[in-house]
Amino acid sequence: MIRKIIQIDEEKCDGCGLCASACSEGAIRMVGGKARLVSDTYCDGLGACIGECPQGAITIVEREAAEFDEAAVERHLAAAEEGERGAVPAAAAEALDGRYLLASTGLLFGSAVLSAVVDNIPYVATVSPLVGDLVGSGAGNPQAASLWWSLALGADLGGNATAVGASANLPALLFTMYSRRATGKGVMWGMICGLVVAISIILVSPVVMGQNALLPISSPGIISIPLGFFFGWLGTVTSTDRASEERYVELDVRAMTGAGAEK
Repeated sequence: MIRKIIQIDEEKCDGCGLCASACSEGAIRMVGGKARLVSDTYCDGLGACIGECPQGAITIVEREAAEFDEAAVERHLAAAEEGERGAVPAAAAEALDGRYLLASTGLLFGSAVLSAVVDNIPYVATVSPLVGDLVGSGAGNPQAASLWWSLALGADLGGNATAVGASANLPALLFTMYSRRATGKGVMWGMICGLVVAISIILVSPVVMGQNALLPISSPGIISIPLGFFFGWLGTVTSTDRASEERYVELDVRAMTGAGAEK
């Protein structure tokens, strides 16, 4: 059939790729540094790419061409997207090159940090397909399965990082903000106790020990935060540093009025 379709002048094309990016049907591809029409069936002939070409290398012509096929375009775009997704696992598997111990260690600590920042549920949902492809590339190597354990344990530890941080910092923060008698000893006791108790509970909880857990508690903050407050109070009342109250008043006035900030 005779219809309108784009035509690319290869002599004018400088290979910038702007037209390929502008074509929502994926009809244009860069080949050998030049823009090429992949298939007549992918081009709707509307010329959305023309305005993107800084060299004026694209024009609309009328010629014999296959009919525009929207279904073919959808299949073409889906295949291209699948290829892009597959390129990432393939590159990761090539870089891994059988070094599963190193990869498991990196995945463990990386997951612990990232899942604490991003939130472990969306993090695991995003990373799981990549880990699955890496395990599959191991061709039955038993060490490859360790990647799943590293992801699971790292995400669990990261998910508890908020509770660990709150256990160490919340008692100390509230004591220094609202208690006139809070002392350095009390604050330090509260921080250390909250931190140690939170980590200890995680290590003996179902997060790490599963069904053999010594404590059936999934959130350490239920115990560690109150204990942090208790030891913060205990450290304060057993401290002989009474100058803390005077410093509290001074800092409170400075925070409210700015007086003395020049010091």
